[in-house]
Amino acid sequence: MIHLDAEQEQAVVRMVAEPTRAALNASQYGVGKTIVTVEVARRLGGAVNLIICPVFTKLSWKNTILGQEPGADVKMISSLKAGKQALEDLLALKPGWYIVGREYFRTKQDLINKISHHIDFAAYDECQAFANHRGVSFKLMKHFKPKYKMALSATPARNRFTGMWAIHQWLWPKLEGHASYWTWVSRWCETDEDFFAGTIVKGEKNPGEFVQSLPCYVALEKDFGDAHEFEISVELSPTERRIYTQIEKTMIAWLEDNPLVIKFPATKRIRLRQVTLGEIAYDPEKDEVYFPEDMKSTKYNALVQILKEFPDEAMLVFVASQKYASVVTKKLQNEGFRAFEWSGAVSEKQREQIKQWFIDGEIDYIVATPASIGEGTDGLQHRARMMVWLERSDDGMVNEQAFRRLFRRGQERQVVSLSIIAEDTYDRGQLSDLINQRLAMNKSLRRKNG
Repeated sequence: MIHLDAEQEQAVVRMVAEPTRAALNASQYGVGKTIVTVEVARRLGGAVNLIICPVFTKLSWKNTILGQEPGADVKMISSLKAGKQALEDLLALKPGWYIVGREYFRTKQDLINKISHHIDFAAYDECQAFANHRGVSFKLMKHFKPKYKMALSATPARNRFTGMWAIHQWLWPKLEGHASYWTWVSRWCETDEDFFAGTIVKGEKNPGEFVQSLPCYVALEKDFGDAHEFEISVELSPTERRIYTQIEKTMIAWLEDNPLVIKFPATKRIRLRQVTLGEIAYDPEKDEVYFPEDMKSTKYNALVQILKEFPDEAMLVFVASQKYASVVTKKLQNEGFRAFEWSGAVSEKQREQIKQWFIDGEIDYIVATPASIGEGTDGLQHRARMMVWLERSDDGMVNEQAFRRLFRRGQERQVVSLSIIAEDTYDRGQLSDLINQRLAMNKSLRRKNG
């Protein structure tokens, strides 16, 4: 059983006593949102508890529940036979702890909503999944009304302050003056008027003021010290530079004897990012751009040099492209590095095995897409302190979550983050935009607990 520290205990007591029977836990990554949530549910003493979470965190939630309450009846809801029976047990309101992945929950939400007012406690982990007030997920969540509601996320609004409206509307739909989205915007947001687009929301008027107004907002923080973050600049190879320049200037690139014609600006941006990763190829029959297994890549060469320079360090290697992650992993394995891919192409069971191998020292490198590893993956910090970024996601929240896999509670060494940047490319501008976006959101989520 894990014993809470003083701040965690204070947060639990605060949330258990909350008269509105709802709480938003926006604590920093790695300070124990899972254990705090389980303790709140335990102390509330309800018979039926439901955890809605990213599918790859289900096992972590189960282990935490059993650690705090040995012998607890924990049931995993899924499309498997046992999972379907668990859903039937929930619908019959049989006492126990129920854990369900967010995606599967959404497919069964009409059924669960009908009995939700009998569910004693429900927590929605990584609640930014329904932060879009126009989205289907939020429209379904409005009808999900358990006796006690908790939303969890270090980034509840995702990347835009306006995401807070959907989150707080689920938790506290009857707050005075908040029922209408545009009424809320006029009260809390800085806006501009555009002749063509209409009202444009720029951000919060006074960063941090809105969360101060919420009935029960918890945001635990821990000083992990500063991570050491470095940029390693590389020059594209002559071939990479030729392809990059052709796409940038003419939107047509010759790949061997095949012309790659780019029709849309959005596609141009994607192709420019791909070229910073390595020499791409084009299959005209499939109309598909891909990374050959024998791909030549300046960034890959820089990665290998880093691995050789720090032979005793286990590392996470981040890249947004799953196709590139797969090729990088195979190239590393062929060169004798003990590396495995972690992406959307890798099953939940395989990921759990890879994580355990990594923690036990049986493999040294995980090549991961930030989107696949960022939510709820814990334990990697006990083995590694170094991460290398070959490419970042366009979603700043996803990058922050991935960064926090190592920079979190339980990390006992100095964290080092290395970004490999291709000079005179899209890389540099993307980094600046993401940093500014994250700084703005951090200001809006700051609040003293109490």
